[in-house]
Amino acid sequence: MEKIVMIVSEWPKLQQLIHWYWQELHTISSCLNVPL
Repeated sequence: MEKIVMIVSEWPKLQQLIHWYWQELHTISSCLNVPL
């Protein structure tokens, strides 16, 4: 149960990381001209 609370409290950071990661991925794919 504590683990769930930890994950929920870390969630905003996680979302930021995922969002950033996706942006990077799109940037890289567009640079390589590879459709996602």
